[in-house]
Amino acid sequence: MKRISDLEKERRDFLKKELKEYEKSIIDLTPDEQKDLREWVKEGRSCYDNPWYVSTGNGYPVDYIKASRFFDYMCEHPDEYSFEAPADVDADVDADYDFYEGLGTEDLPFSRPYH
Repeated sequence: MKRISDLEKERRDFLKKELKEYEKSIIDLTPDEQKDLREWVKEGRSCYDNPWYVSTGNGYPVDYIKASRFFDYMCEHPDEYSFEAPADVDADVDADYDFYEGLGTEDLPFSRPYH
């Protein structure tokens, strides 16, 4: 049986390898994005997750850089996004409402090419 410290080392090693491959896949990663991403991973998190809980229409988390760019874009263009439920959804009911339904990440204005 492995000790907890051994498992933690394996996880850190895995996250470092994952980060290295991820950074190679992004053509236009800025130094600020890279710094933020590395801090995120250093805290023990995957680069394929994000702190803003941004997810695709099917519920999978969006990777850190796409989510970061999306969040920045939303802050710069708040008038383009409405987070109110449609009129036909009862406000008293905890409805599953997908604000991004039908919107693929390739359609978003912040999406940038990957290798």
